[in-house]
Formats: sequence, structure tokens, C-alpha cells
Amino acid sequence: MGSLILSGGGGPKETLEINKYFVQNIDISKPLLYLPIAGNPDYRTYESSYDYMNNVFNPLGINEITMWVDIENKNIEDMKQFSAVYISGGNTFSLLNDLKSARFDAVLSQFLLEGGTIFGQSAGAIIFGNHIKILPDVNLNNVGLKNFNALNRVKNCCIWCHYKKEDHEMIEEAVIEYGHPIIAIPDGTAVILTDNRIRVIGSEPAYLFEEDKKELLTEETLNKMSSC
Repeated sequence: MGSLILSGGGGPKETLEINKYFVQNIDISKPLLYLPIAGNPDYRTYESSYDYMNNVFNPLGINEITMWVDIENKNIEDMKQFSAVYISGGNTFSLLNDLKSARFDAVLSQFLLEGGTIFGQSAGAIIFGNHIKILPDVNLNNVGLKNFNALNRVKNCCIWCHYKKEDHEMIEEAVIEYGHPIIAIPDGTAVILTDNRIRVIGSEPAYLFEEDKKELLTEETLNKMSSC
């Protein structure tokens, strides 16, 4: 398996350490694939998002970024030209719906299995959990998504981004209601999974919520998880 970087969110200053790690661990002689499709182009155009990506990553050494806003008929062969994939945030329901409709969820999973690196930011991270039913109501399912199963690349855990202490009770309730552990990641923090190893980088710790239990997320706590 390759490397999966799950970022809780945040702006360029908050995520600088994470972004530097990402750049240092990919082949920057190859283009980076950028998928902005979780975003609402009526709120921020894809062109504006593309400019933002260049402003963030050009100074760190990534000089070529390819943006896809249409993933229909894309396959694993199309992916081999890229150093890595960056999936930005937005509407998680819309993103998962687009991936499933184009069967691109399978392409991303295959890319990981073949050693690729994927950086998921916010919604782009949440889709790598077991499912997305845990999302608060603020994340609107305006696409009529009925199958909430996600890519499930993190030991059957769900992913909660933008974690704050005030979310504690909601997360505990979601663990009980849906029966899956939840990894909670604050802004400015990322969980990195590489070849079944895990580390946390950034300004704050990440947490693992199980039923009646909250622990700091470490390789040890994830491996001894009762549901594994």
C-alpha cells in the first residue's frame, strides 16, 4: 500500500507542516493531480481553487499541477503520470456521489494499493473512512446519495475532520449509533498511513473514539482497537 494523508483541514499557515511533509515524500518531477470536485464552483470557481493550489505548493517545490473536474472514464493507467493525488474539501456527499458514479473510488483504491500517495483534505479525507453517515447536518446531502459506504482504508474507522472539543458528545453518539470507531482530526493536523503504519503530524493531536472511550490516536491505540 502507498501513503494516505488525511488532513483535518485548515488554511495554508495551519497546514504548512503537513504540506511540507507531503512535498518531501513525493516525486516532484512528476505533476500532481488535483481534484477540486467536492467544492461548489458557484461559490469558488475551479480556476480560483487551482490558483490557490499553485500559491500553496509552488513555493514548496511543486511546479506542475494538473486539475481534473471530470473524472468520467478515467482509469488507473491515466493515473500513472502523476506523483500523487490531492483531494480538497467541500461537500462530502457530493464528492462521494461523484466518485461512485464514475467508479473512480475503485481507481483511487487501486492507486493506493499500487504504492501511490493521496492527500485528502477535509471532505477529501472523510471519504477514506468506513462510511460518511456520521456527518453533522451542516453537510447537506443535496445529491440524493443513498449509499453512504466510503472507501474504508483506515481499519473500518470513520473520519471526523475539523475536530473541536465541542464535538465530543456528537462523536460519542455517532460511535454508538453506527457501531464504528471514529478518528477525529483537528484543523492543522494530519493522520498519515503508510504501509499499515500510522503517525500524526501537526499542531494538535488526533483522537480515536470507541464506545465509552476516547484516546490519543497512535499506532498502538489503533492496532489494539477492539473492533480490529
